[in-house]
Amino acid sequence: MTFSFEYHLKALVYLHLQEYESGRELLQVLEEDEFAKEYIAPPDGVGRSTFFEAMNKRGRQQAVK
Repeated sequence: MTFSFEYHLKALVYLHLQEYESGRELLQVLEEDEFAKEYIAPPDGVGRSTFFEAMNKRGRQQAVK
């Protein structure tokens, strides 16, 4: 999976700093915005299902490691 915990964490921080309203809005930005594509998203991009699966399955255990 190319959407590692590191990319997940970057995306969540970016989502909150930019005050996006939803994960869908963030995914659109990750596809269209040059800064977000270069520094936030994985090189291959991230699919909708991959992003939301990570949001639902990953949690505190990954953050503590």
